[in-house]
Amino acid sequence: MDKYLLKMFEEFKKAYGIKDTIDNFNKYSDLFADWIVNKRVAASSYVQLFDYMENDEEIQTYTMAEFGKGIYDTIAIEMANNTIHQPIVISPFAKTIKRDSGIEVFTGELAVCNDGDVIVRYPTKEDYATNPNCPPIFNDEIGTLMTQVPYSKAELYPFFKLIDSYKTLFIGTYGSLSDKDCEENLKRIQSLYQELCDINYRDVNFCSETQEGSYLSAIKISSRAKVLKKSLTLHR
Repeated sequence: MDKYLLKMFEEFKKAYGIKDTIDNFNKYSDLFADWIVNKRVAASSYVQLFDYMENDEEIQTYTMAEFGKGIYDTIAIEMANNTIHQPIVISPFAKTIKRDSGIEVFTGELAVCNDGDVIVRYPTKEDYATNPNCPPIFNDEIGTLMTQVPYSKAELYPFFKLIDSYKTLFIGTYGSLSDKDCEENLKRIQSLYQELCDINYRDVNFCSETQEGSYLSAIKISSRAKVLKKSLTLHR
């Protein structure tokens, strides 16, 4: 878990305004544990946004997959426990999530091929034959893709490549209102929303609110198939 713990420690430092190294992690272990608990509380409210932002005629019949997260920052467990959805996690940090967590996890990452297609890149050939993947046109496996702040430009790039696809995308942020990086995280989502609003052939929905000391903010880009169906209905 070393690489993942380092990643989470960097996020933890931003939340508390701490300037230190992972070498002194034990010094902050209790505070780190409190931060994880607060993230879980916020995540339980955050996952409700998905259904809140759902259009009446939209029916989720395909696999929902969260990308790039591990045991400390996944929302999949809270989504499985607090909504009707049963998401999976696909991540380089999948092994940090225990088998008895109640969700399926796969070691892999979202990637863009040389021809521009987006796929899930797995470590072995056998994985490609047995694990879920992400064909860009047909929703025969993964239909909804999710991730949250923090993400790098490289991690978000495949999501942008799926803008003109038959996928639903859900990107957001959540945490405690007392976190020192609260405003920064909210601005990242607001900025991304403004950028996505230029894509006028997709339904791009934005929701931001506070609840019980937590901030919750998300963008939902609805399936192109649903938008086209709506457009055809409007022009009958």
